[in-house]
Formats: sequence, C-alpha cells, structure tokens
Amino acid sequence: AAAARFDRDHRVTRGALAERARRIAGGRREAGVRPGDAVEVSLPRGPQQVAAVFGVLAAGACYVPLDIDQPPARRRLIEEAAGVCLAITEEDDPQALPPRLDVQRLLRG
Repeated sequence: AAAARFDRDHRVTRGALAERARRIAGGRREAGVRPGDAVEVSLPRGPQQVAAVFGVLAAGACYVPLDIDQPPARRRLIEEAAGVCLAITEEDDPQALPPRLDVQRLLRG
C-alpha cells in the first residue's frame, strides 16, 4: 500500500490516514460542528495534524491552523477573528472557549 511519509520516523499508509480522517470527521459531527463552521487544528506537525485537517474538511467545516507555540493572547485573537467553534488539540478541555478536544479521543471514536 502507498504510504505518506512525514519524516524519518512517521510513515502512514494512505488508507490508514483516510481512516483517521473519517474518525475525526465523525467526532467533529458528534461535537456539533456543522458545515461551514471554523475548527482550529493546533497539533504538532505530523500524521495526527494531517488527519485532523482532512477530518475537518471531510466534515464540511473549514480549518484554522494554529501553531502549538502561539502565545495565548495571539491564539485568542485568531480564534475570535476566525469564529472558531471547536479546537482539536492534544488535550480535552470542554470548558475552554472554544472547547478543546483531544485528537487521540477523536481517533478512538
């Protein structure tokens, strides 16, 4: 099977990447994201980030890329300007604004 290569240590088949994207898209819909909503993707570069972007797009939403090292004040400014309704991160925090969902939880389904 053809593989997507992210770096020396990360290689994922296209089928596996597509499956991850489908799971993320499903989790997004369950979280109430509707087509056209803005969803933040704030993950380290690699397979999970790519799957999250594809999952957001597959759910009909638009993604807002935010670097994980973005200062909090700048992050809030971007989130507000873009109208972000949900963020995919490496941690769950449903009380945050916008709510944050752990990419691993989305992948587990």
